[in-house]
Amino acid sequence: MTLEELQEYPNVLDALRTYYKNKLEESIEQTKDVPDDFKEMLRDHGADHIDNTIIGVINLNPRMLFDFFDDQSLFINITTEKGETFSYTIIINHQTGVSSTLMAKTRKEAEKEAIITATVMLETRLTKSVSDKENS
Repeated sequence: MTLEELQEYPNVLDALRTYYKNKLEESIEQTKDVPDDFKEMLRDHGADHIDNTIIGVINLNPRMLFDFFDDQSLFINITTEKGETFSYTIIINHQTGVSSTLMAKTRKEAEKEAIITATVMLETRLTKSVSDKENS
């Protein structure tokens, strides 16, 4: 997935930016023996590269986004058939939501497809939420 493709889901992109900025801040605050000016430099550098970090995670290690989607009540399960093919299920609010017919050759491929599907689902939910607030 490219940044341009992710920008098609602006509400999810904003939520991911907030998520990773919060993770960065938590990490910096937990670092005790680092001067404040260095912490500030980390904040600035991290904020400047947050979009590249998100795209890198999606493409290189999509499993790192499972916690983000858990926080959104979209739970991703990857299953295998004899270790030869992989598929996914996304559980919404503890009820089965979307099951894939995808039979990926690798777990990572199934994880990436699950992240893309969860992104579409979350964008729909967040767009509806914004629309509902505007119509209230």
